[in-house]
Amino acid sequence: MSNRAVKDILGGAVTVVAGALAILLVGFLSWAGIHLPLNVRFPVPSPDSHYLAYFDRVPSDQSQGERSDELVIATREGERVAEFPLSPGPLVWSGADHLVAVNPQHHFATLLPNLRGQFLILATLPIAPGSSPAWSRDGTKLAYVSSSPRGDELRVYYVQQAEEKQVPLGPGFHLSQADPLFWSPVGDELYLLNAEAGGIVLDRVQIQTGDVQTLARANYGWESPHLRVPQASPEGSRIYLPAPLNSVISASTGEVLWTLPPSSSALWSVWSANDRVLYAGQDGRIEAHDFTTQTDQPLLWRVPSNGFFSADLRNYFFRTEDGFSAADNRRRLRFWMSLHWGWQHLDVPAQTAQPLGRVELWPWAQTQDGLIEAREDDYTGVRYGLYDPNARSFSAYVLPTAEEDFAREVKSRSVILVTVALYGALGFFVFLRLPKSSSARALALISFVLMASFSSADTFSRWVSFEGAAYLAAQTGLPGVVSSYLARGWLAWPDMSWLPLSDTLLSLTLLALSLFPPALLHFAVVFPEGNHFLGARRKLAAWLCVVAFLPFAVTLLELSRANSLASVRPAIQLFSLLVGTLALCLVLAALLYNFRHPLDRRARLQVRWVALAIAVPLAGLGVLMLTVVALNWIRSGVELSPLNVFDSVFTSSVLAPLGLFTPAAIGYALAAPKLPNLGRLLRRVLWFAAMSALAVAVYLLLIAGLSWLNGGSFSRPSTWVVVVAALVTASALFPLLGRVGPSLEQAFDRPRMELRDAIEKFGEGLPNILDRATLATRIQETLRLVLKFRASYLLTLDRARRCLRPQPAIGPAGTRQALPRQVAEVAFDPSEPLCRYLVEDKRAFEVEVSPYHPKLIPILRGAGDRLARLEAEIVLGLVHRGELLGMMTVGGKESDDYLSSEEIALLEFIARQATVAVEYTDLFEEVAHDREVMKELEVASEVQAHLFPTSVPRSLTCQIAGRCVPTRSVSGDYYDFLELPGKKIGLAIADVSGRGVPASLLIVNLQGVLRAQAPTVESPAELTRRINRQLFVSFPGAKYCSFFYGVYDEASRHLDFVNAGHNPPLVLPAEAGLPAQASLNPGAMRLLESTGVPLGLFPEVSHEVKTEALDPGTLVVLYSDGITEARNSGGNAYGVDRLVGLVSREREKPAEELVDRILEDVRAFSGDTPSDDDQTLVVLKVNPA
Repeated sequence: MSNRAVKDILGGAVTVVAGALAILLVGFLSWAGIHLPLNVRFPVPSPDSHYLAYFDRVPSDQSQGERSDELVIATREGERVAEFPLSPGPLVWSGADHLVAVNPQHHFATLLPNLRGQFLILATLPIAPGSSPAWSRDGTKLAYVSSSPRGDELRVYYVQQAEEKQVPLGPGFHLSQADPLFWSPVGDELYLLNAEAGGIVLDRVQIQTGDVQTLARANYGWESPHLRVPQASPEGSRIYLPAPLNSVISASTGEVLWTLPPSSSALWSVWSANDRVLYAGQDGRIEAHDFTTQTDQPLLWRVPSNGFFSADLRNYFFRTEDGFSAADNRRRLRFWMSLHWGWQHLDVPAQTAQPLGRVELWPWAQTQDGLIEAREDDYTGVRYGLYDPNARSFSAYVLPTAEEDFAREVKSRSVILVTVALYGALGFFVFLRLPKSSSARALALISFVLMASFSSADTFSRWVSFEGAAYLAAQTGLPGVVSSYLARGWLAWPDMSWLPLSDTLLSLTLLALSLFPPALLHFAVVFPEGNHFLGARRKLAAWLCVVAFLPFAVTLLELSRANSLASVRPAIQLFSLLVGTLALCLVLAALLYNFRHPLDRRARLQVRWVALAIAVPLAGLGVLMLTVVALNWIRSGVELSPLNVFDSVFTSSVLAPLGLFTPAAIGYALAAPKLPNLGRLLRRVLWFAAMSALAVAVYLLLIAGLSWLNGGSFSRPSTWVVVVAALVTASALFPLLGRVGPSLEQAFDRPRMELRDAIEKFGEGLPNILDRATLATRIQETLRLVLKFRASYLLTLDRARRCLRPQPAIGPAGTRQALPRQVAEVAFDPSEPLCRYLVEDKRAFEVEVSPYHPKLIPILRGAGDRLARLEAEIVLGLVHRGELLGMMTVGGKESDDYLSSEEIALLEFIARQATVAVEYTDLFEEVAHDREVMKELEVASEVQAHLFPTSVPRSLTCQIAGRCVPTRSVSGDYYDFLELPGKKIGLAIADVSGRGVPASLLIVNLQGVLRAQAPTVESPAELTRRINRQLFVSFPGAKYCSFFYGVYDEASRHLDFVNAGHNPPLVLPAEAGLPAQASLNPGAMRLLESTGVPLGLFPEVSHEVKTEALDPGTLVVLYSDGITEARNSGGNAYGVDRLVGLVSREREKPAEELVDRILEDVRAFSGDTPSDDDQTLVVLKVNPA
């Protein structure tokens, strides 16, 4: 059994097992429930904690279909009190439960007084930028700073009188960035901060008279947050001034009453309820300063000073660690994932502390009854509420919008879950239709992973305990029939409290989520079928595979530890999200790459379909939004009650098809043998719409008929009626859908062995072709008779007329066949756009693809008529050294099937082989024409001179140089440089047995096969095997050659090579500096020894591929035996030792100069002694780091 068959069997088994498990899991999760996140709003409680206010995002009443902000005021028990359309901003409560909402963007404040439990908008007050209003202690007056053309003004709004008055400040006093802080207990004086030159001052303002008294000055500070502004004592006679003064002053005179001891710091809430100053002294003591006795009373010892006391001083709260303020993002993330957020609750009388877990406290927000505002995070959501220090309990706020949130979440996630289930069903269907397709398996695996990932068991209990199914159905906009099903309870959940749902479902969900990145990566690698996006980047693909499986490995590790998954879930989710985002970006990059570099027309159409599958739902949602606007506008202008059912239509008829389109389009792109154009697509969509309408009509008729027979109602059918109607509809329509199979039939490509046989047969006699007519005949025989193409022509360059013309073929009688008139008149100018495209892009020109590509449209306009005469669908250029030697046009297949990736590769291979043949015949004809009486050696020498490389490949990591010094006019040595895909460079050197024309002909064969197949054959061993086969067929046993071929990877700086009996090349690392006459040192210099026999001796040979790592500064020297076996007058050979010594001394020279220096040294050593062998040298120098 072949490896491919084993992979197909294993891939199919994995997909089937994963699909079955995923379908069972999704069915179970659909039955058990979906994830419902907790409310994440930030409510602000009133001082007596009776009311709370927060901003909510609600659907707008306007016709735009947008969402607007709304201020919601409710009781702590969840009873909605009032709603106001206000933008988010700071909320400030008064002691009388009045509320003011500040809009910092538009600089105004909305006053909302509490009139016996009812709130209304009393006034809208303009406020200065950066300023906040301040309530008096009794809540009857509101002070604020307002901007006017004359400057900032201090104003007071009297709530009971519903009027505002300006405070009459003196003419010499000006407000600058003023911010009211607090009132005096009586309510006749206001304390505010005001900026002055060089600092900030605390002023006391008499509201009635406008008299201003400056109490204190500071050159910096005194701004938010809470700890850095002056604070009044509870009874109002004293004011604490934070840094830099750190003192307590009299609220009436400004006299300094007490200064904080050195090396001490005030607590967050500096005043206690009995007017004591709380501060942290030395040695970890927490002390309270009593102004009555002027003494300091120790309260706590050896505790952190970053805490605060409860109102009765019986509880102290402090934080051992605050990871949220860390500068390191990783530390903040680890802190958020921990089980405890550092807050400790210390019982002062008992001197015992306990952690509060994942709770965040706000020390400056305590209610009048001593409750502390806090938030609790249980990994899945955030709840805001109040912490009771005495009861040691957290009480979450009950928000009146919770049921609405629940219904909205159920509605949105139900649509997602249904879409994912359909996605999985279609993926499974495509896999069953194409069991050997890797793209189909990738789509199926993605669908199964998504099906499991989009489900969670976090709030399963909320589904089980939820009551009011009819209300839920009405909120979600389900049709009335479904609502009646839910209301009647035939879908009620059984008691499942005995199952370990939380741990089991959470484990499955995390495993599925962690498998999403590798599933995406797999899809990017295999879609479309046969793409090479990562095929030439194996190491990159391997690293991406490792990264993609990291979340799965971490999940398995955590499961093996048997710890609580709730603590590690955020890390796994975040890690999977990051890696999944990387994989998604890779999918998009792969789609873009395959669109710009398609393997065939079908691949490009598949990419277009995937792009269409992503774009259509977005466009459909846009059209849907316009429809919503139009319907709301009609409904507001004309009271048409039928439009109120739009919610049901929206859910059941619009979102479901939109969600289904993406997987359906991708599945169709994989399964359909031929992808239609947009016109065909429209007809197909209309056909499917008609079939869907027919299915719905049959289903409803069956419901109506069976309900009438059963004596029931159409709007409330029984369960058996629904089940029977569904089964009958499916069984009746399934055979009809099966007849649509031609559009979903599997498209099988030709077997790979058949293509390989065609390639080998085409190349067997190619080196013996010396005229273009024979070459054209060979191409037509291969393409028309073997591969069944309708038409094919070879166009070659007529250098006299500077145009490309079709080449006639040779008929059965051995004479040239006349071309049809419309074909014979075709000619292409080498400078026209089509020819330039073939030379510059080095890709095939696809006639059917060009109308959709902006770059190809002008080419088709200029050459479309001539290509139509040639019946051409694909045009391939025969390009050599930037010159277009000819073109090969190929028509469509007789079966009208689309070309596969392997057939495209076959055509490109034939074009490369034809290029070598045309190049050789052109060179031979050109030299023979110019020198009619030239001897055989002179012709061969001229031809061979064009076979050696004239330029070296461009490289950023190495230098390459080479030279061949023949002893005769025709050389028996050969070297070459090849620029390969994937930033790789091929190096070749060969030494042919014998000399003269026979040896040069073997070199021509070798060069033709090497240059034609090296860009597509990745393995040096396979390339060597093909060259050996060609040489043995052309010169069976008569000639052979030693051959070395290496592939240098610029990314990894590795050299993969085979050595077929050639002189072992030298590898000198950067540290291998050897003296001139040193013997070979294996530790410093290495030899690339032979890996097999020379080429051409046997029909089949095999060589082992070896890899050499080339560090920066390494030298690789390839040479023929003419270098080391050169002799002087004394008969001594030049030798390898002398070559190593010279290279070691001259290693700092560039590669080109080093080649010249070696050849010069060999000539100096030989002197007048003639050389009897060709001298060939190639140097590869890796650039220093």
